[in-house]
Parts: sequence; structure tokens; C-alpha cells
Amino acid sequence: MKIAPDLADDDLRAIADLCLAQKVAGMIATNTTLSRHGLRQSTTEPGGLSGQPLKARATAVIRLLHRHAPQLPIIGVGGIASAADAWEKSLLGLVCCNSTPAGSTKGPG
Repeated sequence: MKIAPDLADDDLRAIADLCLAQKVAGMIATNTTLSRHGLRQSTTEPGGLSGQPLKARATAVIRLLHRHAPQLPIIGVGGIASAADAWEKSLLGLVCCNSTPAGSTKGPG
């Protein structure tokens, strides 16, 4: 189950509960964000952002999911651009990660 970072915390908890009830093998946190919060320059381009603009929210989502459903494995795919980013998220409950997109491009963030 891949989770959008733009969901409210209560919705994230409800999805985690549903995943547990349905015996889903794990969750992928997070998909791209539609938020433009924190960008250095204003943009109205459509579509989702990943990498640095997603880092803080992706970290918060991993923390929330792990605290709410610690038995559910979490794979991190948002806002991981370095080993330090991966380590930070692993301390919050991440079991594995993908850093290629954030590590290979700096994006507009």
C-alpha cells in the first residue's frame, strides 16, 4: 500500500488499521506531494513533488505510522537523498528505502 503524504494524520491511521485488518504485507511511505510548502521559489506547475520538498512530511508520516502500527513494515521512498536521511528514517521505523529520485535530482525545492 503506497501512501500519499498529503493525507490527514487521522486518515493515515485509518489506512494503517485497514492494512493490519487485511493483513497487508507493508506500507510504502510516501508518494509525491502536491504541496508547494517550503519551496524556495513559487511555482504553479501541476503534479507531485518528491525529494527535498517532501522530506519533512515523509519523515513525519513514517514516525506516525510506526507509532500507530509498529508491526507493519514501512518502506521509505520520499525525501531520502543521503545515508543520513535513510538513517534518520530507520530510527523511526523504516525497514528499507529507495533514495534514487531524491539523490539524483535536486528539483525545484
